[in-house]
Amino acid sequence: MIPYLLYVALLLAVCLLFYKLLLQRETFYRLNRYTLLCCLGFCFLIPLIHPPAQWSAQNAEKPISQPVVIQQVQEPPISEVGLEDGPTLKTTLTPEQPKPTQTIAAEPKPSFTLSATEVIKWLLILYWAGVAIFSLNLLVQIGSTLYQAFTNPFIIDGRYRIVELSGNKVPCSFFNYIFINPAAYDWDTYSQILLHEKVHAKQLHSLDIMLAELCIIFQWFNPLAWQYRKEIENNLEYLTDTAVLNNADTDRAAYQLSLLKVSVPEFSLRIATNYNQSLLKKRIAMMNAKRSNLHILWKYFTLLPLFCLFICALNQPANSAQSTNTPVSFIKPVTNNASAYKSFDAEVEGYWFAARDGDNMNMDFKVTTKGHNWNYNSFNVPMKDLSSMPRKQKGDFTLTRDAGTILFNGKFDGDEGLGRFKLKPNKAYVDLLQKQGIEQIEIHELLDLLLSNVEKDYLEKLQKYGYTTTKVNDLSALRYFGGTENDMRFWRAQYKDITLSELTRIKINKLDSAFIYEMRNAGYRNLTLEQLTSFKLQKITPDYIRSIVSARKIGRSPGDTTSLLPAADELLSARHAKVDSAYIRGLINAGYNLTGSQLHSFKAFNITLQYIDSLKTMGYSNLSFANMIGLRGQNVTVDFIKQYRAIGFNDIPAEYLSSFKYYNISPEFIKSYQSLGYKDIKASELVLIKMRGITPDYIKSLQSLGYNDIELADIISMKHENITPSFIKGFNDLGFKNVPVKDLILLKTSDVTPEYVSSMKQKGLNSKDLRKYINLKNTFN
Repeated sequence: MIPYLLYVALLLAVCLLFYKLLLQRETFYRLNRYTLLCCLGFCFLIPLIHPPAQWSAQNAEKPISQPVVIQQVQEPPISEVGLEDGPTLKTTLTPEQPKPTQTIAAEPKPSFTLSATEVIKWLLILYWAGVAIFSLNLLVQIGSTLYQAFTNPFIIDGRYRIVELSGNKVPCSFFNYIFINPAAYDWDTYSQILLHEKVHAKQLHSLDIMLAELCIIFQWFNPLAWQYRKEIENNLEYLTDTAVLNNADTDRAAYQLSLLKVSVPEFSLRIATNYNQSLLKKRIAMMNAKRSNLHILWKYFTLLPLFCLFICALNQPANSAQSTNTPVSFIKPVTNNASAYKSFDAEVEGYWFAARDGDNMNMDFKVTTKGHNWNYNSFNVPMKDLSSMPRKQKGDFTLTRDAGTILFNGKFDGDEGLGRFKLKPNKAYVDLLQKQGIEQIEIHELLDLLLSNVEKDYLEKLQKYGYTTTKVNDLSALRYFGGTENDMRFWRAQYKDITLSELTRIKINKLDSAFIYEMRNAGYRNLTLEQLTSFKLQKITPDYIRSIVSARKIGRSPGDTTSLLPAADELLSARHAKVDSAYIRGLINAGYNLTGSQLHSFKAFNITLQYIDSLKTMGYSNLSFANMIGLRGQNVTVDFIKQYRAIGFNDIPAEYLSSFKYYNISPEFIKSYQSLGYKDIKASELVLIKMRGITPDYIKSLQSLGYNDIELADIISMKHENITPSFIKGFNDLGFKNVPVKDLILLKTSDVTPEYVSSMKQKGLNSKDLRKYINLKNTFN
């Protein structure tokens, strides 16, 4: 099992490296999607393939292993472990055969040893535990998603169920379910988001995410599996962006701006395809990237020989694989009839090791009850809690607490000791746990409670302040991290719905009353517990808050009475983006009094004060937020602007500068149209010319048919309606010379072709007025 998992991990690493090096930057997003999914499947199937022996690099004739006979001996009872004064530790076993004696050299600090078989066994147990946890997590996510889909308000839009969310949550989709808060966006942005999520749903992108999640379930230990999932999700975003931009009704600049408006929301469920913000700059860059050439398709065909190489080099050949089905080891159980350990009645037993640390004893425990192995390390037990400890020779000592009593058997040599132990639980304590709602109590968990010193009084205090739980771990964790009665009382007073696990997280994150009062004095009196925790983790201090308020005060208009204190989420967004007061002051002085989310966007696009000043030197002052994002997103620089001014093309509007960069409208491109007589060509006309695919040759062909003084607007309209020189020439051949542009457009939109006019002439309608043919066509349509 373990070799198979490692082989799969190796193949995943190879596929990920292949994709990152050769395919990631190509714009064949649909092909990349199928490649990523096929590679994912092959990674799990290839280790199961057995090539013919003549193709395999493995030696098919060499036996894999020889049968090994293992004697399985039960562990000796505690009373048979002797701790002598000398340098050796003698262990006596009592099997059915004559008693062997095994002498083991004792180290100054003994440790428990495990055989290779036991190590593999525990690794497999750990692996399957991880599989179970991640499987449960996936089921919880699916259940939560479906619960929202059927409990929240919704509308049906064809095949899609659009579910209304509340709060600042990221739009996302799961198959045909689309989740969005319509109140959070203006109509244009809302429409763009819906179009984006409908593409996800239509192309079944959720299926890719689910397959990636299944891969993570079985490769949860492999960080490259998580990276592989990320690459699948990123490619789906590129694929969706391309599909949206290919829609004739989509304005590229407006769509890219909609990406920015969905800024720093709460994260959606991982299984949903969402309006991904984490790779925002990369998505915009890929939208603007040059389309890949078909000549690079050879890259995709190199995968097949690569997989074949792995199969032949690493897989067992067919005839060798058959031999692996026979057992390679035989285990013979041997009964141990050693006597019981004294008369101490216990439910938990195992080994202990201790080292003195000042007034405390640092103790490690290994529980071996009923074939299980649990390790509890680094518990500090005060020396005063332990009864007299044996020195130089084996003896007993105890640790008694509310949860029960531990009887230790062993000896100390200097400040270190080792031996075995038994735990006898306190039945009254167990009854109290069950009374408080903890019905399922594992025997080893009682040891955790005892060592953490969770007392009866502690349990009663938790119940007094309304903290309930069904898990023993919640109790021991809170006690371990130092939760006191003052903590219980204080935080219950602040947040009436606080849970025991939340109180534990408060202690882990070192939240205290001083911090909450600092935030309240700074103006944040109604923070949620989640926001308060985020403030602590983001290291938001009163000084930072005052600096932000002071900076915003500079940009306040006379008579403006709105609060200078940013909303909690905006402050978190600014702090996360490493926005400081100097940056805010600089932006305000430059004319940008931004919200927290807008500051986050400026930082994400690396819009510096120097960049703003450089644009001002070119005459671009007081640009809007959207224009500034657009220019920086397209990497419009001073040098880029200067090259147009060098040919006399001045005063290009800011919104068209980014379009010039995106559509690659170069000075040479402009000159080619100026040479045709269009000296005063506008920036907007250049963009439309580039978008419609109008070339100088197209204009020259129109001029050759007599359209010498035609306006660019008319050329753009003719190209939009796909009016070709052959279309015009067809009417010229029928005697209709110099047809006005408006009539040509009307002919094209009415589907009146030269062939149609010719057929009507043959039927007797011989008119010199083309509009009569248009009316005739429309009449019968």
